[in-house]
Amino acid sequence: MKSELKVGGITVKTWGHEELWVNGPLYCSKRLHVKRGFVCSLHRHRVKHECFVVKQGTGWAIVDQKPYQLTEGAVLEVPAGAWHQFWCPANSLIPLILLEISTHHSEEDVERLTLSGPLPQLPNITSTVNAIPEYLLEQDDGATKVATTPDGRDQG
Repeated sequence: MKSELKVGGITVKTWGHEELWVNGPLYCSKRLHVKRGFVCSLHRHRVKHECFVVKQGTGWAIVDQKPYQLTEGAVLEVPAGAWHQFWCPANSLIPLILLEISTHHSEEDVERLTLSGPLPQLPNITSTVNAIPEYLLEQDDGATKVATTPDGRDQG
């Protein structure tokens, strides 16, 4: 783990871009901008534990083969070792913007199963989106929205 503190910077990705706010020895914070009609790679981090807050837009996530609907205010936790990816549907009116709060980020800790790209090039993702039932709704406790699993339980 690096002991230096990194602040700022924008990294352009196939699916959009990420703005690094800070990456310290124990923590990291970024803002992710996912373009309409794009999906990030299916990947995992063996060490990094992530929490995402949906700041704008709507989208979807898969965490260890479970789909989650993402809407503004929803919170999604991704534990270390969990395979995950995000996407913003092509028919979305605005891009999906996520705030990431996590443990330290290191590229050496990223293992990818698929490539990032436009949704039409990834039929397994688009078929997953089309198959998600309407009851996949978020719960609202009055303060924090939590992304839910298909059986209606919150993901915590």
